[in-house]
Amino acid sequence: MLDIKGQKLYIGGVDDPDGSKYSDNTPTAQQLKQISEAVPKDAYSILLSHRPELFLEYQNLNFDLVLSGHAHGGQCQIPGICKGLYAPD
Repeated sequence: MLDIKGQKLYIGGVDDPDGSKYSDNTPTAQQLKQISEAVPKDAYSILLSHRPELFLEYQNLNFDLVLSGHAHGGQCQIPGICKGLYAPD
């Protein structure tokens, strides 16, 4: 939880479900439940998650914004510069 000039900002994140040496191997669903329950009603909230393909799981949580990576080919498209608009899986 951050307080920036009176505006509360909550940032929560989950481990990559494939696990890594930095993960405690808690199931993703359990992590999402825990951090979603911690979102204060009066704060703007951001979820950081590596896997964009789990968006259907994220959309029913209490977060205002979800930021994901993983889509090595890109999830957005800049016309004339690159192709994208897809995510793995």
